[in-house]
Amino acid sequence: MSRTSFRFGVVAFASLHLSLIPLALAGCGGSGASGGDDNRAVTRVYTSNFDSGDNGWVAGFADLPADPGPSYELASDPNALLPESVRGGATRSTRGYRVVSHNRSDDVFSFLKRQVSGLVPETRYRAAFSLTFASDAPEGSAGIGGSPGDDVVVKAGAMVMEPNAVPQTGSPDFLRMNIDKGDQSTGGVNATVHGTVGIPGGNPIYTLKTLTTSPGRGVLVTADSAGRVWLMVGTDSGFEGRTDLYHTNITATLTPL
Repeated sequence: MSRTSFRFGVVAFASLHLSLIPLALAGCGGSGASGGDDNRAVTRVYTSNFDSGDNGWVAGFADLPADPGPSYELASDPNALLPESVRGGATRSTRGYRVVSHNRSDDVFSFLKRQVSGLVPETRYRAAFSLTFASDAPEGSAGIGGSPGDDVVVKAGAMVMEPNAVPQTGSPDFLRMNIDKGDQSTGGVNATVHGTVGIPGGNPIYTLKTLTTSPGRGVLVTADSAGRVWLMVGTDSGFEGRTDLYHTNITATLTPL
């Protein structure tokens, strides 16, 4: 795939076993994390900067037909050139992970997922996030079924099970998530609401926005027997139109309880 091409359609969710190396370790003298062989429960910080590619993250789509067709405009590009209005500048980023969908089902969930390691096996953690992305959807703007800025909700979470879009029970031609992300403006057990894609002002010009987990609102997750969990960041749309985001940075902090 070329650097500017898209991957269209619903992603096939093969299980990943890639390890994201923590870039910061609070309370630990070392800088590496091998797959949970350190029995000390310390805070782990995982940072992905999409200026350097996908960093092991994979895009997916749910809450839509198993065969959505071209009208859903599903696309992802882990190495997309950022819009000129946000290229370079303070972040010095030129590329991001682009995720596109058209909410024909009035409920499309678009997400990125990635497995990380280096945690203490069977240990409970609280996951908090800092998410930076470029959006062109103004706050307070009007659209079909809702606002393109205010009614596209950003969620983030952590879970031991790989998050996948799977056939809905009783309706195998429709895909739902196999984890609890909540629905639209509400969060769930595995993912919490962090805000919306809305940007200040009335102009639909791409602008960087950063959302962070509210204090004490992080998702609770227990690492598996190998010290691994899955991270997920996504948008839950109540706006019946096209959402086109560029993710530039995802930082997840896992604090032992």
